Amino acid sequence: MQALSSFEDVEEWDREARELIEATRAWTDIAGSVRHQLEKAHEAALAEHERKFFLIRWLTSPDRRAANRLHELESAEASLAYAVDGLEAGIDKTPDTKAERKAMVADLKLVRRELVMQKKEINASLRGARDVASVRLARVGTGFRGLLSSPTSRRYERMSIRLEKEAELEAHRDHREFIEHQILVIDRHILWLDKIR
Repeated sequence: MQALSSFEDVEEWDREARELIEATRAWTDIAGSVRHQLEKAHEAALAEHERKFFLIRWLTSPDRRAANRLHELESAEASLAYAVDGLEAGIDKTPDTKAERKAMVADLKLVRRELVMQKKEINASLRGARDVASVRLARVGTGFRGLLSSPTSRRYERMSIRLEKEAELEAHRDHREFIEHQILVIDRHILWLDKIR
């Protein structure tokens, strides 16, 4: 999709994607009847195994070929459904006209602004957590409580404060990295949309 540079390319890509989707759906319809036949074959194999003498039934297992083919068919259907979802999402991501491209860019820029605001809020939370931790660290061993504490207890208290701070910062950092990744994806998409003429 990134190689598309004109609305004609987009239109051709959309047409080819729709043809693939239709072919996949036709295959899925055929696969439904094949699944029904495989289910019947599996049930027949189980019934045949149940009719065997109990000692032979106990020492052998039913024919699993139909069940294995059924599992392969279901796996293929799931893969194709995932591919169809990806193609449909690709069709939705490609603009058909200049006005649609302009609207998509405007929407993406709005989403980007919101993400930047969230990132600023997270950065403020990180600064606040660091400030609170530094104030708590400065208060360790002061006041009345400081007179009754030993150097070892003060060291453990400082270590506890640092660990709490790192745990809080780590959660914020993960969220900030996720937002930064989303901003990067949106920027790439905007640049790609701007290339389409």
